[in-house]
Amino acid sequence: GAVLTFGSINGGSAVNVIPAKVEMWGTLRSAKRDVWEIGEELVTTSVASIAATFGVEAEVTYTQGPPPVINDEECAERARAAVVSVFGEEGVGTAEQSSGGDDFSWYLDSVPGVYLRFGVHSGKGEETDLHHPGFLLDEDALADGAAWRSR
Repeated sequence: GAVLTFGSINGGSAVNVIPAKVEMWGTLRSAKRDVWEIGEELVTTSVASIAATFGVEAEVTYTQGPPPVINDEECAERARAAVVSVFGEEGVGTAEQSSGGDDFSWYLDSVPGVYLRFGVHSGKGEETDLHHPGFLLDEDALADGAAWRSR
């Protein structure tokens, strides 16, 4: 599966006039490498099909972003053991799969590794995502993060 999101759509300058041109910008995300590899074909074919339905022309400029992050199993187990050695079993959780893109995946193409998340919420105030404008790092968590990274 894949998720195609058009986050920016621009066209026209009046509410009662059909624009001659509309530009749309978006992203295609997939958790599977084989789907990522055919992303350009998927987008180009989908856009052409939709445009043909409405009798309009469409041009696609596709820039391949980073592939999905796929952790090395052995590295993931080593990271888990390091976290457990510092925080115990209760310190390990499973994060929901994210559709975010991260160029860390390029490293994993060359070197086995693991991408994991480390919680830095103090339990006070609203818990927000990393890229949320209200994100607040609990700086006391930094020492804990350094402790398991040294294992």
